[in-house]
Amino acid sequence: MDHATHVTGTICAQGILSTVKGIAFNASVLNYDWNDDLSEILSQASSGLLTSNHSYGFGALSNIWFYGAYDSRAQTFDEICYNNPYYLPVVSAGNSRNDTTSPGSVQISNKGGYDLIFGHGNAKNVMTVAAVSEVSNYIDESSVTMSSFSSWGPSDDGRIKPDISMKGVSVRSTLSTSNTATGLLSGTSMASPGITGVVLLLQQYYKQLYSNYMRSATVKGLILHTADEAGYWPGPDYEYGW
Repeated sequence: MDHATHVTGTICAQGILSTVKGIAFNASVLNYDWNDDLSEILSQASSGLLTSNHSYGFGALSNIWFYGAYDSRAQTFDEICYNNPYYLPVVSAGNSRNDTTSPGSVQISNKGGYDLIFGHGNAKNVMTVAAVSEVSNYIDESSVTMSSFSSWGPSDDGRIKPDISMKGVSVRSTLSTSNTATGLLSGTSMASPGITGVVLLLQQYYKQLYSNYMRSATVKGLILHTADEAGYWPGPDYEYGW
């Protein structure tokens, strides 16, 4: 329960406590569990949903071929987005990079941190989000510190994944125990809702200016190509994204 409440608070907490205010604090949210998520996504996207946050996935897997694969789940996400061109899913990259206790830990150790994103995170038309530490004063790419857990790409066909990075270490947000409870959590699950809130604000602003919404490819491109540089290599990479 705390996980979902924390994620939702990052997106849209109204700020009963001034220290915990969501990015899109006047937004409305529909919450679902992950059971039957594809049919629920299709239904909402067909009804005009602009964005959705997907802070869920699986732990390390014993079948190594899952990592980086463009599987049926990724394909279905892309089909839904293709048929609903204003809809942008925002998904967490996963936390498998320091997973050493699961059935897939041997494979993970052999990958050196790379090629660890799977499922809908490898879809072309989604925004896949890595987790970094808070940046209090950005100067250059060295100001951004990668988390110890965030899963790295690429996809098996060489595409840049993750797409973007966001604070996902020691994020303070709402908890489920009371209307004023807050707590610190870490994970790519805590990073992706920040981007989801940004998508909503950009769409709101665009609508105020032009009386319609951006297509999802436009808002995704806007975010990726206005991001600050991060990482050892200039330009996009398989750790931080674009």
